[in-house]
Amino acid sequence: MLPRNNELLCGVVEGFYGRPWRTDQRKDLFCLMKRLGLNTYMYAPKDDAKHRAYWKDLYSVEEADHLTALITAARESDVQFVYALSPGLDIIYSSPKEVTALKRKLEQVSQFGCKAFALLFDDIDTDLCQADKDGFQSLAHAQVSVTNEVYEHLNQPCFLLCPTEYCATRATPSVESSEYLATIGSKLLPDILFMWTGPKVVSKNISVESIKKLSSVIKRKPVIWDNIHANDYDQKRLFLGPYEGRSTELIPYLNGVMTNPNCEYESNFIAFHTLASWAKSDLEEDKQDHAMGDIGDISDNPTIAAEIKLERDGDNETRQSPVPNHGCYRPEFALKAAIADWLEVIQEARTAEGLRLKSPALMNSNLAVVAAISAPIPSINTCMAVTQTTNTVMPPVPPEGTLNADLIKNSGSNYTPMMNPVNSLVTKTTDEILEPMDCLPENGALKSEPIPTKTSSVVSICPPTVSKNFDTVMQVDDSLSKDSNGKTDPASNSVILSSTDTNDTEMQIDVDQNGGENMDDVKPTEENDIDPPELNKCSIVKLTVEDVALLVDLFYLPYEHGKQAVHLLEECYWLKSYAYAVTEAKRSGHPSDKALEWSERAAKFVENGKRMKTMFTRLMNIPNRALLYDLYGYIWDMEGVISMLVSFVKWLGGNHTHREAFMSGDLEPWVFRGGLTGELQRMLPIDGANDLFYKVPPKQICNKIYTIRPFRVSDELGIFRQCRLTYQDGKDATDLFPDQLHLPGNQKVGALLTFSPEYCFVAEEDGELCGYALATLDSLEFQKKCEVAWLPEMCMKYPKPEKTEGLNLAEEIIVSFHNHKPFRPVNMFQRFPSLLTLSVLPTVEDQGVLKNLLACILSALKANGSRGAYSEVLKSDHAMIDFYKKLGFFDVPLTDNRSEDFVILGRSI
Repeated sequence: MLPRNNELLCGVVEGFYGRPWRTDQRKDLFCLMKRLGLNTYMYAPKDDAKHRAYWKDLYSVEEADHLTALITAARESDVQFVYALSPGLDIIYSSPKEVTALKRKLEQVSQFGCKAFALLFDDIDTDLCQADKDGFQSLAHAQVSVTNEVYEHLNQPCFLLCPTEYCATRATPSVESSEYLATIGSKLLPDILFMWTGPKVVSKNISVESIKKLSSVIKRKPVIWDNIHANDYDQKRLFLGPYEGRSTELIPYLNGVMTNPNCEYESNFIAFHTLASWAKSDLEEDKQDHAMGDIGDISDNPTIAAEIKLERDGDNETRQSPVPNHGCYRPEFALKAAIADWLEVIQEARTAEGLRLKSPALMNSNLAVVAAISAPIPSINTCMAVTQTTNTVMPPVPPEGTLNADLIKNSGSNYTPMMNPVNSLVTKTTDEILEPMDCLPENGALKSEPIPTKTSSVVSICPPTVSKNFDTVMQVDDSLSKDSNGKTDPASNSVILSSTDTNDTEMQIDVDQNGGENMDDVKPTEENDIDPPELNKCSIVKLTVEDVALLVDLFYLPYEHGKQAVHLLEECYWLKSYAYAVTEAKRSGHPSDKALEWSERAAKFVENGKRMKTMFTRLMNIPNRALLYDLYGYIWDMEGVISMLVSFVKWLGGNHTHREAFMSGDLEPWVFRGGLTGELQRMLPIDGANDLFYKVPPKQICNKIYTIRPFRVSDELGIFRQCRLTYQDGKDATDLFPDQLHLPGNQKVGALLTFSPEYCFVAEEDGELCGYALATLDSLEFQKKCEVAWLPEMCMKYPKPEKTEGLNLAEEIIVSFHNHKPFRPVNMFQRFPSLLTLSVLPTVEDQGVLKNLLACILSALKANGSRGAYSEVLKSDHAMIDFYKKLGFFDVPLTDNRSEDFVILGRSI
């Protein structure tokens, strides 16, 4: 039966796999639902211990108090609390003892004030035990028998059933021919509601026709359990897009719609807001139809009809829904309204646990303090253990209804239930509101901030802007953008959190006065990239509507990327496919139209990268820390891959040949892993290097921003300095070279910087080099050049010591130049033709920086046909050997004399 005079059930089902929401989050949800006009909440967290795994166990006194408080809070917010139980994993339907335990559990909850219940039989084995086979004709008969008995025992409250065949793809052999569904329809008591997810577990569209067919079989209107925003099947994806793909014409054919949203509570505002708009639109349509009746039939009034059509069509840039949306609901308009309201929530000063700060003056006078609040990691008391929060690096878990063998086989993942199901009713939280002075860091300085889920110093995209010039093929301009009046526009540029000026250098191609290009005269240009005043000295700039719209587009919906994300993908693919035009222009000396077009589109691509960096940086400093903690792991991953792509595009526009790589991927939600982040990763030509994209964010959130970019000439001294600082097992060896500071650099990287600068990338932090990745495409050719030109130069620069014993470290390096042994094992070069070397300073704790550097250099090598790369490491340098092995390198056995001193570590691309 429907509550409240047959009112449509519309609200939220907490029915996902993974860490359940906290009690305080649920209470916050009830308040939000009241404001939005949503009326129903279903308590059904899959990994809550006493919901599924231990469904027979009664609640303790403490747990009962918490659940009673939840039910009371829902009632005070005019939200119907539906308590759901999932006994299907181990219930014996024919056992009176089991059925009695089920009745006793629901009876206990009814004493807490709960008036609505549900039994969920989704994601279970369809084979009955022998006792049930003897007692029932089929699984459907067994489930119906238990459901009807419990329903009548509870005096026929509002009651819902989620069946085992809960979507069209699960119906055997089809919805119309399913014996299971037919039995449910004929045997289930008529007032018990039936839950349905649509054509699929995660349905892109739900049509009126499909619901009519279902209703004719189950003999009632269904309640939609909507997984459109569920993300528990892929912890690399988040869905911030609007509720869409469901026409409002569905409403008369439904008993309700309940959304099963993202696991991260704070990220669901738009999902809830737009669902509420969708549900209300039917009422608004009735009002409009009534108003229209006062002015007659609009078909007889062309002027009015045209105005209404124009109003509903919107501008050309407005997103169109894949399913016609009738009435007043348009997803694009609902999204705009939701973003505007969400922005107010984003600017609320909240701690990691969602507690609002007591003094609003704190947020207005010193928002930087809010960003620095030290927050303990919230945990759930399981009565036995403390369970860490769900994060983006957990093994992927299926959404509501994805736990079957075929799905797991197709997705390539192994579903692992939580080892210790949690009790989300007993939560360690504090109810006291923080005073402003409690939040202040010592001496007013910002501290690193502990984060409960996904944290890190961010690996940023490259700061320079690329601008197209009529007399260049590609020129990178690092100066700030100018507005129409020639003034600096900080908002259009990247945001750096330090006040240190940085430089960037790219390849500029000179054009002679006759319009031709001198492709041999390639020289670096340097521009000062002055920090915009937005975030200097940790001042905070509020997130804008445009920033939030960009964020939503990057994390849109399961089957659809946002408009700006689609543009990013299309441009990246086009730039990768037509980079050969730049190479041909350099060889011929005459840029083609395609090369000029490539330059212009590359400039816009890098500029868009800067916009995303600005958005990410502003997001890191929002006052609502609870929201940041839920989003951080996702934006950390996204920014890292965008950083690599921008670097790769800039590298393609330098002076390199290009081999086209083909992209693959299926947008089916649980088959295609990673969403937009994964699709962007596949743009890089390193298909087999998935380990480089598996990065665990550090445990601290801080304002360090790392930039990865191609090498420029002025970086040489910084790289040489780093060679000294990391020469001996990662320790500073500067004191060992008092008169020859460049000697370690000349030994380790000098030849690579001289003969192969095009395959060099560096990492910066606040304008200071902190890492590098250097390589050469053809190691054999490179060694020949070294023997002909580099070694003689080094021997002249550093004369050989006269003594042969008692040499210090500097003298040993000099002797190595004079006693060089050729190293040419041809069989190894066939598998690993490229040589590379990597290094980061010990101060860089974020492994994402190192992996991004390696991904950039491998992409450059793979794009030009390399099959693998190797690195030479001294056998005595155990730290460096371990360093490379952690990055996927392995020992390459050799039999030559040189292998007595060196270890060769290789990696296929």
